[in-house]
Amino acid sequence: MDHDTAVDQIIAGAGGFDTGRFTRPEEVADLVLMLASDRAGNITGADFTIDGGLIKTL
Repeated sequence: MDHDTAVDQIIAGAGGFDTGRFTRPEEVADLVLMLASDRAGNITGADFTIDGGLIKTL
């Protein structure tokens, strides 16, 4: 089984992702950089789920 087929089967087995792919490490790093920057200086509380839609929320 090739890599792409294995990934597709894992995603399908998890019920699918909204984005259809796993989160890339650089996407997590982008969020961390934004939260550590002055641009997030007025954020006092928030939840950030960066899982491509794997966890179904309201």
